[in-house]
Amino acid sequence: MNKENKKVNDRELKLIFVLGGIVLFFLIYQFGYLNVQKANENLKSQVDEVRGEVKVMQTMKQNEETYKAYTDSMTQEMQEVMDAIPSEIRSEDKIMFARSLEKEYGFHVTGVGLQTDEMVYEMNEDGSNPADDGKLLYRTVVNLDCDCDYTQLKNCLRGLKKNNFKMSVDTASFGPDEETGKLKGNMTVNMYYLYGSEKPYEPLTIDGVSLGTDNIFGTGTITPSAPSDAAGTEDTTGTTGTTGTAGTTGKTGTTGTTDTTGKTGTTGTTDTTGTDTGR
Repeated sequence: MNKENKKVNDRELKLIFVLGGIVLFFLIYQFGYLNVQKANENLKSQVDEVRGEVKVMQTMKQNEETYKAYTDSMTQEMQEVMDAIPSEIRSEDKIMFARSLEKEYGFHVTGVGLQTDEMVYEMNEDGSNPADDGKLLYRTVVNLDCDCDYTQLKNCLRGLKKNNFKMSVDTASFGPDEETGKLKGNMTVNMYYLYGSEKPYEPLTIDGVSLGTDNIFGTGTITPSAPSDAAGTEDTTGTTGTTGTAGTTGKTGTTGTTDTTGKTGTTGTTDTTGTDTGR
């Protein structure tokens, strides 16, 4: 009996060893091999990603000069756009814009409406370009009531598109006018300016209006007249004195021109020629 029990115990012990080995193998496979394999796959994926980045960088290095030239070209184009945007648009600019439509395209503007300016974009909002800090793009709206013919309207729209200033026609509504046979309606134009730029404001030069003049009504220049002191003074100027404007002798006489006292009333009485002329 003791031998049989001993044999059973040996068999059970072997079975335990076998089961333990299986469990150990499973644990090693599950938490060892599979984890290592997964880590290797992740590393391989990272290596492939890095290889792709290296390839892209090598391509960029080969095309470095092309990219630099393209960047310089885009920078220049952007600067041209920025230069075309004024630093400020005032009310007189909007009014003279309406006047230019009349002058250049034959429009008859009957009304101009000015709206409050609105900020539409803040440059360097993400902080990527510190040079553009404080620069704000504003939109100002001009409403125009006008009448024109069809050809004038087409020429105006083409001209605004080619205009150096950055503007756009937001709305345009025109219809036939039975009284005049022309088109009558209204047009809304958006104009833009860049607040905070270093470019100074350029005031308009308006024909017929001088800036800084003392005579704002343009009635001519007033020259103050010299004070009338005596007859001799009037004789010398030859403008207001009766003696100076009378015969030629008073203008060319020796006494009248060489008298240092300038008082021909006294000196003239001692000279016969001067006396005849004076009287």
